[in-house]
Amino acid sequence: MFIGNIRRILLFIMGLLIMTTITGCSNVFNRPSDKEIEGKFGEFVNMFPIEDLTVLYDKDGNRSNLKVDDLGTWLISTDKYSRSEKGREIIGIDIRFNRNTKESKGRFYKTIKNGEDVIEDIEYPIYYDKEGFHFIDENLEESLVEELSNFKMMYEYLSVGREYLDTLKAKEFYYNGEVPLYGATYKLTTEDKNIKKIKELYPEMTMDENNLTLDLEGHGTLWTTTGYVTFNIFLDDKHNNYFTAMMAFEKSDEFQESISGK
Repeated sequence: MFIGNIRRILLFIMGLLIMTTITGCSNVFNRPSDKEIEGKFGEFVNMFPIEDLTVLYDKDGNRSNLKVDDLGTWLISTDKYSRSEKGREIIGIDIRFNRNTKESKGRFYKTIKNGEDVIEDIEYPIYYDKEGFHFIDENLEESLVEELSNFKMMYEYLSVGREYLDTLKAKEFYYNGEVPLYGATYKLTTEDKNIKKIKELYPEMTMDENNLTLDLEGHGTLWTTTGYVTFNIFLDDKHNNYFTAMMAFEKSDEFQESISGK
């Protein structure tokens, strides 16, 4: 009986090993190539930069999960993270463009923390037209209006088309079929056109020239509908100063109120 128990235990362990091996092989065989991953991002990034965001009303997305009469809604966001003497600052915009109603609604927010102390924490509703972003409340302080006017979403200046990605030398690709998630990390230099644009727009941002990276990440699979895509430009290796943006195409009646993750 003792030998029989051992035999059953060994058979159970062997079964687990076989299942693990099969699963591992499946992940390896199903992993997309680096070229496929980069090509998938090309579907999104080739549309940047977008100087006039109202073109999103005419830009179609993957409508496989939408109702027949739903044109879909674009959701986009940009956050700027920085650290100064005041503390940790997060300033950003998230906004949705409804292709059915040709309307845009979103919010502008800013938070400054020094340790556990909240120095500033504001949030105001906004909308967008061909002239740019506007507060719904027209009676806000002029300094706040100017701050919104000076803030640029990454989609307005980021230039990361497929040809550009091909010129970047240091690349790292990753894929997780369980999530599913896929991504690519690129090494940048101070001569990179996107880094130069950031310097032009935000001269106060500090940079570590040895640790400038562009990170692209897609949530979903390469062969079906992508949930959303994120774009990150890190200006140091400690993630003290960086920009992050998100883009998604959603059902108009099931959008999330916020996509920034703030």
